[in-house]
Amino acid sequence: MKHCNRSIVTALLLVVAVVLQTTALHSTAQAQRLHALILADTSPWADWGRYQVSVQMDSMVMMSLFATNVPEHQLVLDNFDMTENVLSDPARITQRIEQISVGPNDTLFFYFSGHGGQDDRGHYLALAGGRLYRDQIRAVVQQKGARLSVILTDCCNQRADGQDFGAPAMDMEPPASVTPLFRSLFFEPQGIVDINGSSPGEAAFFTPLDSESEAPPGSLFTSQIERFVYRFKQQRTTWDHLLRSVSLNVHLAFRAGYPGGAVGGKGGKFQSDQNVYAYEYPGMPAKQGPRTGFTVRDHRNQGVMVIQVRAGFPASQVYDLAARRYVSLQPGELIVAANNIPIRTVAEIVDVTRASPQVMRLKIRNQRGEREVLMRLRY
Repeated sequence: MKHCNRSIVTALLLVVAVVLQTTALHSTAQAQRLHALILADTSPWADWGRYQVSVQMDSMVMMSLFATNVPEHQLVLDNFDMTENVLSDPARITQRIEQISVGPNDTLFFYFSGHGGQDDRGHYLALAGGRLYRDQIRAVVQQKGARLSVILTDCCNQRADGQDFGAPAMDMEPPASVTPLFRSLFFEPQGIVDINGSSPGEAAFFTPLDSESEAPPGSLFTSQIERFVYRFKQQRTTWDHLLRSVSLNVHLAFRAGYPGGAVGGKGGKFQSDQNVYAYEYPGMPAKQGPRTGFTVRDHRNQGVMVIQVRAGFPASQVYDLAARRYVSLQPGELIVAANNIPIRTVAEIVDVTRASPQVMRLKIRNQRGEREVLMRLRY
């Protein structure tokens, strides 16, 4: 694995500082603008140890993505690196948001990399100065009155009390115009985007620093957003497409980096995967109706047989792990396991589907043998 030392990060921060100053000088009041507040909690309280560089890299990646997809006069970047405990404070963050001058046709983007948790009130950012709840962030962000408000957080989403519950090299050259990808994601939609890198009850993981892969340091979620942006930079897309692609690749990256699973956070439970969680976004499917799009029946207590696959639903586009491509489930195939749980009856697949995170792992049996596929459920 390529390791990134502090001197490299320092040099990158200097480059970004120059870009931020240039952006501020060239921003205009007339153009539709994107205001991006990038936060990374690198305070002593956070106690990241050798993964400190991964959190720093998360914020660097995000700043680079915006600087290379939005021209200077339409971008206002604010990098808030919380290097001291006094900066890692809910009041400091809300004040930072309140100070942003947003026009009614602008986009406001909020990103955080650091510690997080969940309690009876909901998801929160865990800071040296206390808890900043997600609903508090949403309230302050939406009060700004932007056309589109985006909240992306890359942090854990598990309870601190241990109780279970459900629910590369930096390119900083600004473009002449907003890229098709960023225009379709950040300049044309309206409303709120609210996404976290892990689902309720889960921790958010870094790329292992002792890995033999060539992946740079950073969080799995942020790294996969970066990959998505570079791949689709010149294409129009939707938040639903981004979520489908990124959540699948976070799942795959977790399995590659932690093949035996892992325990995340203090007092966290064992995880066999990590699942991106969307609270809300434009075009988000309603949480009703079929999650899978397949119809199955019992088959001699040996699994459930697929008898119908609805076009346009998840079952018609599953990711074959061995073939590394998308395929459709086929009538006549048997589902013999789901999320590593053996399946013998329709009642069992219904129960597993109801409790499943959005990425569901299926073991399929047909005349050619067995295969494993990943299916991102509709909601």
